[in-house]
Amino acid sequence: MSGKDKNGYGFTETLPPESVPAGPISEQAGAGPLAGRYDLLALIGQGGIGQVFGGRDRLLGRRVALKKLRAEFRSNPAARERFLKEARFVSQLVHPYIVSVHDIVECGGDVYVVMDLVEGRSLAEILYARRRLGLEECRGIFQCLCKAVKASDVYSLGVTLYETLTGQLPFPGPDFLAQKERMRHAPPQFLVAGLPNAVEPLMASVLEPDPRKRLQEAGELYAALKAL
Repeated sequence: MSGKDKNGYGFTETLPPESVPAGPISEQAGAGPLAGRYDLLALIGQGGIGQVFGGRDRLLGRRVALKKLRAEFRSNPAARERFLKEARFVSQLVHPYIVSVHDIVECGGDVYVVMDLVEGRSLAEILYARRRLGLEECRGIFQCLCKAVKASDVYSLGVTLYETLTGQLPFPGPDFLAQKERMRHAPPQFLVAGLPNAVEPLMASVLEPDPRKRLQEAGELYAALKAL
């Protein structure tokens, strides 16, 4: 579970049960399985440019997730290339805390990325329901994430950690530019009572505007969380 959605690259909106169709979408549309192998089932989530469907791999007899570009990006070469590039990159990663990419198939002008189907709720859904989590829950979640991302974007991990602990973004504002300007001139306000004194300086080091002064690796964040 992470800042990423549970079956793709970015937060998704989970759809209500009444929106789930009764059978494979491909069969309802009069088509067979994708690439002769994958049944396209219910739409289970969607983000800015992608949609994630439940699916079934007929060859291996297992459930999968299938992600494709939203219709409005289907004919956008740049969006399509980015979509494929990310899928190929993730397919090279093997880790228990990272969703595996198994296949890429094309059908009817659409490209589908076949991934593990991960059951459960995303962190975004949990925060929507509970607003924020306690330190112990946060520590367990983010130590797992630190193992997965290693030297990846520690800053974005810090933003997600801040939101998980406080229930709000570190630099709120009406738009991205206002948030970025605020980030340059003032540290985030950390207004949560009852946390160890070490939490606030840790968040300041993760969210430091100057990359040279910021915590450099997820391993450092892992060690700091473990010491809390």
